[in-house]
Amino acid sequence: MNKKTRIDFQIAAFNNRPPKWIIHECSLCHYSCAYVFDGNHERVAYDSGCDCTRQTNINECSWDRLAEYYNMQTNQDYIKKMNEFWGFSE
Repeated sequence: MNKKTRIDFQIAAFNNRPPKWIIHECSLCHYSCAYVFDGNHERVAYDSGCDCTRQTNINECSWDRLAEYYNMQTNQDYIKKMNEFWGFSE
């Protein structure tokens, strides 16, 4: 797997305009936790969506953090789903 950078994700977000990237569901309430993007896809935040974890629901994060999340994955099926979502060719 080729590592992705924040630039890769910023370009993909600008081109594809996803409102959010769902990562998983809360194991307690099944809320879809996701990275969310502003209308211009200039900023990204993480929405834990619920207060089951006792954290603030939406926390601003960086494009670098989003790339780190992608790059740390090892499950090939999950990587394939991420690549389909983002439009990455590998």
